[in-house]
This record gives sequence, structure tokens and C-alpha cells, in this order.
Amino acid sequence: MLLFLFRALSSIALLVLVSGCANKQAVVYDEYGPVKYDEWAESYQDKAFYGRNLVSVNQFSASLFLANESETKHLHKNHDLYLVLLKGKATVHLYENAFELKPGDSIYIRRSAPHWIEQVGNETAVFNIITSLIPWDNDQIELD
Repeated sequence: MLLFLFRALSSIALLVLVSGCANKQAVVYDEYGPVKYDEWAESYQDKAFYGRNLVSVNQFSASLFLANESETKHLHKNHDLYLVLLKGKATVHLYENAFELKPGDSIYIRRSAPHWIEQVGNETAVFNIITSLIPWDNDQIELD
């Protein structure tokens, strides 16, 4: 039931939070209007990774996440992830597969799935991440 609810909310949140296509930049909305993630990302260009929570409720949360380099391989034991690339280019490594994402592309990562994000090129990769639990709950397990 929880997984069904998460998938349904993810689909709804994706439609509400992200509108865009390959020809224009995606727009992320919170309850106050458009989120200026370009300015936000520029202010954290010196960080390898950084997150900003947009909303958290009992069953899911939505955050912005930026990557300026590659993460280490890891998994999350307590939550699923649904990633939407808003800006830049990135490769998401999931199990033994690599998926090259461009703005507007998305990927679902179930809990306990080994994965990592690799930023590609010179532009910061900015994601909208929807999780099945509060995202920064320290459930990340680093892998070799």
C-alpha cells in the first residue's frame, strides 16, 4: 500500500512540481510559486553536493539536489527515490547499468538499490528528488 501511495504521489508531484521539455527549462513550484533553482545552484557551486528540502510530510518529501562531481556508490535502506534532472547533464549508475540523463529525464531508484550520480560536463546537475520518507534521515550506506 505504501509503495502504491508513493508511486501515485510521485506521479502527481512530478506533474505539479516539474513542467518543461527539452526545448525549455523545467520549472519547479512550491507553495509560494516558482523556485529559483538557478540562483540557488549558483550560490553553492563550491559544494560537491548540496540539498534543499522543498516539502516534507509523513509519507514523502521533495527536495532539490545539486551535484558538481560524482557521488560514491551507496544505497538507502529506508526510502525509495524518484529523480528528475532539471538542469545540466548526469549519469545515474543503478546496479550495473548507467543511464545518461538530460533535463526532463527521470529515474526511479528503489530502496537498497546500489547507485550513484555522476555529474557530466561543466554545468552543475540539478535534480528534483522525491523520496518515500524524509530525505536526509541518515540512511545512506556507502559501498565499495
